[in-house]
Amino acid sequence: MTAENGISCALYITWSITVVGWGITMFVAWVVLRKNARNTWAGDLKKALTELEDSALIFWMSANDDSELLELKKLRRKVKEITTLALEIKDYGGPNYPKHLFIQLRRSVTTEKYHQDNVDFLQRELPHSDNRITEIFNTCADLRTLYKRDKKILF
Repeated sequence: MTAENGISCALYITWSITVVGWGITMFVAWVVLRKNARNTWAGDLKKALTELEDSALIFWMSANDDSELLELKKLRRKVKEITTLALEIKDYGGPNYPKHLFIQLRRSVTTEKYHQDNVDFLQRELPHSDNRITEIFNTCADLRTLYKRDKKILF
């Protein structure tokens, strides 16, 4: 059967199937790219959490020095980078942003506490059993557990 303009119905069907197939291909590619980005960022976030944990533990268990405020600012910047990355992961279909855990992380890593005797020095040289050290360790572990790479197959 041929339409008025000389184009057969088979040609319409062929083009329709081609356009639908192209649409499905683009959708699958979009889903895979989002998953790959999310997985890459989840790995980056876990690595950044480990680095932050190490830096924070070293900072709070070390003695006071002249560069402590600079180091504390670096820790704050690392926390901000991690929270930004977590929000991007959420936007790409990852887990919901666990606000309470990130507040706990920020507080445990960056809250300034000074010596009672001398307010010019941060209270550092904390023992491994100190609440701050335990909280840093536990919060980082909880966040690393939450951000896993997605291994599901698409279809």
